Amino acid sequence: MTKKINATHEKLPAAEEAATIDDVAQMAGVSPATVSRVINNRPVVSETTRRRVLEAIAHLNYQPSALGRNLAIRRTGTLGLIIADITNPFYAEIVRGIEETAFTHGLNILLYDTLEDAEREAQILSLLEERQTDGLIICASCLPEQRLLPLMQVSIPTVLINHLPLSTSIGTVETDQEAGIRAAMQHLVDLGHRQIAYIGGITTAQVYQRRLATFRATCAEAGISIPENYIVPARPTLDGGREATRHLLPTGSKVAPPERASYPTAILAYNDLVAIGAIIAAQEAGLTVPEQLSIVGYDNIPLAALLHPSLTTVQQPARILGEQAIHLIATYLQLQKLPEGRPTFMRFTPTLIVRASTAPVVLSSS
Repeated sequence: MTKKINATHEKLPAAEEAATIDDVAQMAGVSPATVSRVINNRPVVSETTRRRVLEAIAHLNYQPSALGRNLAIRRTGTLGLIIADITNPFYAEIVRGIEETAFTHGLNILLYDTLEDAEREAQILSLLEERQTDGLIICASCLPEQRLLPLMQVSIPTVLINHLPLSTSIGTVETDQEAGIRAAMQHLVDLGHRQIAYIGGITTAQVYQRRLATFRATCAEAGISIPENYIVPARPTLDGGREATRHLLPTGSKVAPPERASYPTAILAYNDLVAIGAIIAAQEAGLTVPEQLSIVGYDNIPLAALLHPSLTTVQQPARILGEQAIHLIATYLQLQKLPEGRPTFMRFTPTLIVRASTAPVVLSSS
């Protein structure tokens, strides 16, 4: 005999969903990153905004993640890495040094590529405030300092690569940018060049500003007057170097001697990719390198030695920069504070590599 069972389906009360940081941000009329700054008691939020966020937190009964607020106890083993352009072989070599060394320390890397874009970098830094990372490495920031410092997670170990220190709580590993530019300029001056252009680079980046300032200072010390149109900022890529050089050089297959004074006899490029673009543009304009135009790069990427002509350039120890950045971060994590009595600012000396893209200046006879 089958017994019929009458089942009743009562609607159970829906579980109350926990408020999220996005809910708090929407109620307070701010971004999630601002909510995070208030929760972590960051000093870059106005008192009015802070009060509005705290009221929203109380109203929604928002409970911040314990993991995000207690990294010293519960670590993720992950570091955030912000790189300027992963397609540039110089930065790729830095990343290799970072990843290989991080592996030996049991650390994972979360890589973000800014594409040499300041706004994208700012967005990534804001995003990283919501990610659970134990430390942060920023390589060649494009942001001006007044925007970079407030966005940085000073509550976790942070190391900058090729950027002067922003505070005593942030480590720095860099190549002496001024020494590199001075070595390149001295080489060109010794070859007799006095019409020297500087091309490439993002104007908001500290490394660009430092190199350009040293270029100007070196010219002044040598008694060289540089026209403003000899300084051409451009994206630090091959195409950027090509376009910048086209602005400097005459068009046509041949350059007559009277036109010699109208364009530079030498170009100092922001990096090797820009220098390669300059060589291409010079050849397209009917100029021979280095007989009619000397070109110097910066970084010494592997391709520099394989070009025709091979590229004179300033060598930076790319992999070592990455390795030392990880060693510094690992020390911070081990001590859970800045290491006392140990350097938080490491500087390496660059080396000028003289190859076939530079030669003594040839002056036209009057």
